[in-house]
Amino acid sequence: MRTSESCKQHGTVCGKRYTRDVRISVEQTEYRNWTFRCPQSANETVTGTFPPDATGSKQYGQGIQTLVVLLRNLGIVSCSRIAKFCTSLGFSFSTGTIHAICKRFAHTCKDVKPLITDLLQSAPVLGVDETGGNVGGSKVWHHVAVSEDATLVTSHGKRGLEGTIDAGVVKDFTGVLEHDFWKPYFLLENVTHAMCCAHLERENNKAQTENPALKWPSLMNDLLHELERLRKEFLLVGLGRIPPEVLIVYLERYDGILETALAEDPFPQAGTKLKKNGEPRKPALTQAQNLLKRYQGHKDDILRFATDFDVPVSNNFSERAFRMLKTTYNVFGCFRTEGGAKDFSMVRSVLDTGRKQGLLPKDIVSKVLSKDYKNIFNDECRAILLARGAIPSL
Repeated sequence: MRTSESCKQHGTVCGKRYTRDVRISVEQTEYRNWTFRCPQSANETVTGTFPPDATGSKQYGQGIQTLVVLLRNLGIVSCSRIAKFCTSLGFSFSTGTIHAICKRFAHTCKDVKPLITDLLQSAPVLGVDETGGNVGGSKVWHHVAVSEDATLVTSHGKRGLEGTIDAGVVKDFTGVLEHDFWKPYFLLENVTHAMCCAHLERENNKAQTENPALKWPSLMNDLLHELERLRKEFLLVGLGRIPPEVLIVYLERYDGILETALAEDPFPQAGTKLKKNGEPRKPALTQAQNLLKRYQGHKDDILRFATDFDVPVSNNFSERAFRMLKTTYNVFGCFRTEGGAKDFSMVRSVLDTGRKQGLLPKDIVSKVLSKDYKNIFNDECRAILLARGAIPSL
């Protein structure tokens, strides 16, 4: 619509619309190093220096490196497809160059690992988990330790305590360790255990499916759900636990469900077969009976989420740390080398930690490439790291 200047003087803005776009362009910067004689220094020859990131006659800048790292580690795109994609944008390089960029970035990420480890060890609650992987057709295990502020994923040849300790977090940890009853975790000293109720709910459902006549697994699920609802209510009023006078009723219900379970499916008596030492062999237990023994032996650990609101109800936040790793296996099938598995795990640790600090992936990669490690963390986490001596005082 065409309007005159006099009309515009009496008009008002009645609406706004915006268009957001990305400009794709390739820039090349030339740096020139000068040499000259300084008359103020007895004509001494003075030579300038190139920027720290200009290490060769030609190199790729931070923007290209960030794009490649994100496509590889966040988009889970193969090196050959990244090369084709970049060619379509106007700049091309070999798959070997892409691999070298990602490898250098993973090596730089290792400098962030001590900071992540310190932050995890300072957390009141740690979630730990493990999952299997494949390196060149051989079994490998990925271990994870997570808190609200940080994530550390590692790769190791063994699933047991050796692989867990090798990550460098749980050995000196003294807080609450949340997991899914995996036996080696109970060998860790100086930790308080908490059990994942989401895992228990799945086990309850399996036990119910195995023997539909059992009522106690569904009764236990109902109890855990009610406690979770109570936890939310008391969190809203600022409490740190369910009050003992309220919780006592549910503790009695817990014990009553165990009595019901024993009545419905009692443990079998010792068999007639003997061990070599003459002792009777333990009878085989059903899945439901093994689950019942967990409830009998770990009552405090299972209900810790009700007595300490710092402890999450489930350990799902640990399992979520593996999702991108699982996606990688779905796309590529395996890692070719053990080093490749460790590099990917380290990069995922830094990206997920930065995400928890409120940063965008591109900003995380940029700070790592600039070796500005301390600014990956927010003010609160930097204060924790400063107090622990992980970063120098400013």
